[in-house]
Amino acid sequence: MADVRMVRLLTTLDQFEARVLVARLGAEGMLWELRGGHDGPYPMGPVHVYVEADDLTRARELVADTAELPAEDEHDASFNRPPLTLVLVVVGIAAMAVISLARVLLS
Repeated sequence: MADVRMVRLLTTLDQFEARVLVARLGAEGMLWELRGGHDGPYPMGPVHVYVEADDLTRARELVADTAELPAEDEHDASFNRPPLTLVLVVVGIAAMAVISLARVLLS
């Protein structure tokens, strides 16, 4: 089998959106790959959708009507913030630590 060069089509924080998109790409006969936080016991974080380099233009045309793709030079600020799940976990751990420390100091 010949080597296939995969290039990033887009990145999303929504696993469902990524899976719907790759279903559409597959229905059009395009080879695709998901990377990032889409699978595993704790799937979270950005999901990167890759397509074969030869199909990049066709894939962009396919999703242009449903998703606005950022230009390659643009920097999407929404990916600089931590995912909500991570923030909630950190806040929960901090709250448990404060409660435990308060119990120790008050007893």
